[in-house]
Amino acid sequence: LLESMIFYESSDLVIGNSIWLNDKDEKLYECNIPKGVFRKNEILPQYLYSAAFNVPWGKLFKSNVIATHNIRYNSSMRVAEDLHFVYQYLLHIDCIQTVTGLLHNSNLVHHVPGNFVGKYSMTTTEAAQHYSFVWMTYKQINIRCEVFEEKFLMDIFELCKRNAHKNPSPWYENEAVKEAYRLRANAKGGLSR
Repeated sequence: LLESMIFYESSDLVIGNSIWLNDKDEKLYECNIPKGVFRKNEILPQYLYSAAFNVPWGKLFKSNVIATHNIRYNSSMRVAEDLHFVYQYLLHIDCIQTVTGLLHNSNLVHHVPGNFVGKYSMTTTEAAQHYSFVWMTYKQINIRCEVFEEKFLMDIFELCKRNAHKNPSPWYENEAVKEAYRLRANAKGGLSR
């Protein structure tokens, strides 16, 4: 798969097939983006919050883009730092190539640990901070993805949910979180928080 990706070095970002497995080697997710060359405004509205864009592995990045824009992992993040890195990279590119491997249906395999929520449980303060980092970068991409707006909010909240009753204020008073809840409510025709 990696060998086949090298042929597309003219693209700003090359994404290969991937499959995510649980502890029992059962398939959880598969990269299901159509294969081809896309401008980011063509592909991100539907696929930004998918297995293809949530992680840095299984991709070829241009090192000059990373160096020129000083794109780095946020070392203060315990979760979603990889997603944040990819989103920062997306700010500075336009052409995305999705490919399959040289062998029919060859995939990179990623193992997903069983108790993700238990492993990454955090306080409402930590969760709100992590959410803010990614939300601000998402907004800078300036391409709306309703799946991201719906699922990322709930995915991060899931990590602090068991601690939310102790101190809910940092989560619900965070500006990025409030903005996301308002967008969700408006999209559903409901009331905002």
